Amino acid sequence: MSPPDLQVARLAARQHHCFARCQALEIGLSYRQIRHRVDVGRWTQLHDSVFCLAGAPIAALGHIHAAVLALPGSAASHGSALHLWGERDPAPRVAHVIRRHGRSHRLHGVHLHQTRLLPQHHVTVAQGVPVTTRARTVFDLAATTDLATLGRLIDRQVVAGSLRLDELELMLDEMVCPGRPGVGQFAAVLDQRVGHGPGVSMLEQRYRSLCERRSLPLGDPEARAPWATSGGPRSERVDFAHGRERVIVELDGRTYHARLEDFENDRRRDHLALAAGWRTVRFTWRQVTTDPDHVERILRSVLDVGA
Repeated sequence: MSPPDLQVARLAARQHHCFARCQALEIGLSYRQIRHRVDVGRWTQLHDSVFCLAGAPIAALGHIHAAVLALPGSAASHGSALHLWGERDPAPRVAHVIRRHGRSHRLHGVHLHQTRLLPQHHVTVAQGVPVTTRARTVFDLAATTDLATLGRLIDRQVVAGSLRLDELELMLDEMVCPGRPGVGQFAAVLDQRVGHGPGVSMLEQRYRSLCERRSLPLGDPEARAPWATSGGPRSERVDFAHGRERVIVELDGRTYHARLEDFENDRRRDHLALAAGWRTVRFTWRQVTTDPDHVERILRSVLDVGA
């Protein structure tokens, strides 16, 4: 076996017996040499740009990995991600992969999901295959899974210690957008497990205490909205207003589902504040109670308060 063929064999062994054309080219084989190995039966073509060594046993993980290799920038997702995470056996008959919106591909045995939002921290590696994180996998499944099944999936992972509810909270905060598939179901399942959240008064007490401990200016509580005198309802209030800096602080103590339902109203208020020359800073219960350093850092920055 030639040195390049030996390198390909070693690569395939690490990748569930499959490899991509671009990887073979990097090893040093030419397009002609690659085509020759396919023509004489030494390699088997799985997809247009993905191969395996002839006779190699391609199991479910191999088909998932081959699909990811065939679609650059993609990661295993949905049921395929569950299989990689050990949550589903056997694997789905069709390999599921996800990537950002772009060209559509019709690959045999592959279901491509396209999304506008797939940041790098939503993708990791499991069993050597790029895959969506556990939290992102659960979110993606919310669009096609009933609430009871989704809840049981979350409960199993939380009990096993492989997923935390605060990770799901962060995922919702990142993915929340009216009309995005699965957001409503995901929010409803979180509400069932976390409860209806703290009241604004409790959150306000925590925020006041944080400001006092960190020597941060509190601002005017329950202040009239800056836009109220320019056409908006005069009864509209903001949680805290810093007049000199023209900064509004809003505290979000709502349930996840209510947060989703009020998304548009929050954007409207933020736009009105901006039009009136004010900036709005929003803090959630999780940020105030578990990440006070972040709250302090943001407040000192926007209020120009030294340490």
